[in-house]
Amino acid sequence: KHSGGVEGKFWALAPADTRMPDHSIFEHLKVASACARSGYADELLLSNSSLLLFSIRGVQRFIAEARKVQDLFWGSFLLSFLNWRVIERISDVYGPDCVIFPDIHGQPFADLWLEGKGIAVEDSASRDLMIPTIPNRTLAIIPERDEGILRDLGAELDGQVKSRFRSIGEVVLEEFGLEMPSGFTEQLDKSLDTYWVFLPWFNDGEGRKAWEAAIDRLRSYFAAERMEEIRHIMDFVSQ
Repeated sequence: KHSGGVEGKFWALAPADTRMPDHSIFEHLKVASACARSGYADELLLSNSSLLLFSIRGVQRFIAEARKVQDLFWGSFLLSFLNWRVIERISDVYGPDCVIFPDIHGQPFADLWLEGKGIAVEDSASRDLMIPTIPNRTLAIIPERDEGILRDLGAELDGQVKSRFRSIGEVVLEEFGLEMPSGFTEQLDKSLDTYWVFLPWFNDGEGRKAWEAAIDRLRSYFAAERMEEIRHIMDFVSQ
């Protein structure tokens, strides 16, 4: 990590790489698997892929509305379950290995999903689906760049979360034998905020590696000698 220049603060944002280790081998395996799934292994070098960030907001609202410890628990469980539905859909379409965050290895929902695919999971007897272990956001590498496909996927994930949340509310009313009040669906929709964004990897169309094209785009922000240092480092680690 370079401590003398402005660019030093950006090294922490670099993907996990065992040739510049500041992470465990398990973190490297997760990122390497996601990259391979997106075409990195075929020398596409992520140029035909996009980063997806999907977040379910409203965590503070759930906490503020809680009056008992069980309210806090069920609020956490709802957010965990709803975000798992996002991860599940991504996994169905592109495979679970494209998910970078959260780590779904050993997650009860993920293990149950794998068993549904006919994949045996160790220690399934001890699985507790009632533990809210999924955070409220997901980061994944999606092997797509087409704007239409990405927009459709984002809208599908967004709609799936909100429709599932509405169905949960309807089941609660049914279980208590209550009639659906006026504006109930609208109230549920307003109480849950979702946010998603795709960031396509740029492709300069000249067949260069992504980091080579990125360096050229960053030249106007850093001194020439610093950029040459970065180029030298990246050229070395990419061999």
